[in-house]
Amino acid sequence: MIGVLIAAASGGFALVWLRRKGESVDPVPEVTAQLGITAVTFSILGFFFEGPQENWLSSRFWIGIVYLGLFGTALAFVIYYCLAKHTSALITSFSIYASPVFAVFLGWIVLGETMDVKGLAGAAMVMISILVTQR
Repeated sequence: MIGVLIAAASGGFALVWLRRKGESVDPVPEVTAQLGITAVTFSILGFFFEGPQENWLSSRFWIGIVYLGLFGTALAFVIYYCLAKHTSALITSFSIYASPVFAVFLGWIVLGETMDVKGLAGAAMVMISILVTQR
């Protein structure tokens, strides 16, 4: 619980700091430094606590790592930083809630994943909540 509160507070602080710095922050070096440090740290921790993975030599493993690193994380954070520079902190913070909804719909459309009534209801509630708080 404390970890979640600290994460939320630091995320809010970072967003307000980013809005305050405005145009002086270039998202690409910021994201590169953050993700680089995180990748090295988690790779070392993963090696010591989990050991080598059995499929780490496969091309599919590395294609997945590179794809998720570049598009699922780096590009998403660059877009997030750009959004934060040009909109309010409140609107930018709502994008965090909408992202999983779009990911589920893309999985349904592109990958043919199943979408049940509960998933649709949850997605609708998230989007309605964002709209209500914007009004």
